[in-house]
Amino acid sequence: MAGQLLTLIHRAGRRRAAAHRRVTPAEGAGERARSLALVLLLGLLGAVLAACGSDEKESAKEGLAVGDAAPAFSLPAAGGGTVSLAAYKGQPVLLFFHMADG
Repeated sequence: MAGQLLTLIHRAGRRRAAAHRRVTPAEGAGERARSLALVLLLGLLGAVLAACGSDEKESAKEGLAVGDAAPAFSLPAAGGGTVSLAAYKGQPVLLFFHMADG
């Protein structure tokens, strides 16, 4: 019985030592390098996203507001020829754009 108790105590001590083992300087440097790389990568990603974000105030100044008249334009028709917005003055117009082959 005492032998079994000593064996259990010895095993528990080894487990505790394994759980709290010392990190070698090389392992610590590797962990620090990975942490630094992750922080730098996240910082770079944040900077790129901030630079690519659009400013709503600037985009509102450039576009049309609700209720503004559409600018005059002409486009090639699917069946050939040209269609002008001026030809539909005073009528509701629905524009449908899609990718064409070629």
